Amino acid sequence: MADIERVKTGIPGFDELVEGGIPKGSFVVLTGGPGTGKTILASQFLAGGIANGENGIFVSVEQSKEEIIAQAAQFGWDFAKMEKEGKLKIMCLGLSDLFGSATLEIVENAIRDDHYSRVVIDSITSLILTPTSPQTIVRLMGQKVSADSIMELRRASASVFIDRVKRLGATTLGIAQKIEGMPGLTADTISEFKCDGLVMLSIVETGGDVSRTLKVLKMRSSNNDLNTKKFSITEDTGIVIE
Repeated sequence: MADIERVKTGIPGFDELVEGGIPKGSFVVLTGGPGTGKTILASQFLAGGIANGENGIFVSVEQSKEEIIAQAAQFGWDFAKMEKEGKLKIMCLGLSDLFGSATLEIVENAIRDDHYSRVVIDSITSLILTPTSPQTIVRLMGQKVSADSIMELRRASASVFIDRVKRLGATTLGIAQKIEGMPGLTADTISEFKCDGLVMLSIVETGGDVSRTLKVLKMRSSNNDLNTKKFSITEDTGIVIE
């Protein structure tokens, strides 16, 4: 689809899977189990954008700023320098932020105020599922609100959050957890349907050999390659798709 403006990811081998890049303004979910490379891919996406003159924001619920900077440095991405130069913002949310009522506004305002072109949210699973504090759950259960109803409220929050971020116009990668043995490709089970793109990362063992794989399950406005691709993680590049 030649008339679609696309964002180059900076990830060798990825753009060819989605007709040359992610459609600009898309909300793409990266899903997979622990250790599959989701955060590395997302960080590489930000670094690639900054190298191309596009500023970015890394919203983290999972890690501290120091951990994010240290992990990026392993692959030669100097996030500390990028942040000093105003090309990158690393925003870490604590429990007090998550249990507050204005979590979505905090993230939304940060993206809007500085007009970031690329956004990474690590993870939407924590951002969406954590804000119902233990005290709130106890209160709702005391009011005879069922566990299923509480989960539906959380899923509604996922839907609202994705819609609000998409309206800001940035190209966003949202990291989601996939829980083995549980239904759905994401823990919240709704972001996989609401998103514009869905990329699944896996660790596969075949005949004693372990490999990492990636599959673009959907990418709107794209004739995406549906084949499962092996990828490697190298210190000098990051993720490279075979």
